[in-house]
Amino acid sequence: MRKEKEPKKTITYTVAECSEFHELGEYHENVKTISEAKRLFDRIDSRRMHGIPAIGINIHTEGTPDYEDTQWDFYSGNCFDFILLDHLPQITECPEAMVALKELMAAYPTAEVMGSLPEGLEWEKAGLNKGKNLQYGADAFEEYLKTDDQSGRKNAVSVAGKNTSRKKTGR
Repeated sequence: MRKEKEPKKTITYTVAECSEFHELGEYHENVKTISEAKRLFDRIDSRRMHGIPAIGINIHTEGTPDYEDTQWDFYSGNCFDFILLDHLPQITECPEAMVALKELMAAYPTAEVMGSLPEGLEWEKAGLNKGKNLQYGADAFEEYLKTDDQSGRKNAVSVAGKNTSRKKTGR
């Protein structure tokens, strides 16, 4: 039996002025390099709109329409969000996408990280350094749930050694 050849995947970056609604403000897709993505991201004028800019990764499979691409914003607000990464096998099972993610992390080395790499994904194979605390997002949420008393009082959540307070609003 012949093993079918995997279709070619093209990995590019996306830069959005508004991470929630990409169609609002500037949106750049098919950005080939992290240096270009960073340049586009850094030139977004924060006075123009109150959106949260983001850099994402896009995976296009050759021979498929663009609307079937996998795209996810990983960097915004000086933070990497990996909380849902284990629900994105199209990204975690694509070595080229993991290299792009590594390049994105290298471009913003002082950024905080929420979440973790999925179980079973080898850090070294992904090219990522396990030295960063990549677990604090889920731990902080668990801590928040434990301290939530539904009374509207402030709940302190310790996040990666930092203390943040959140005011819970009642109905």
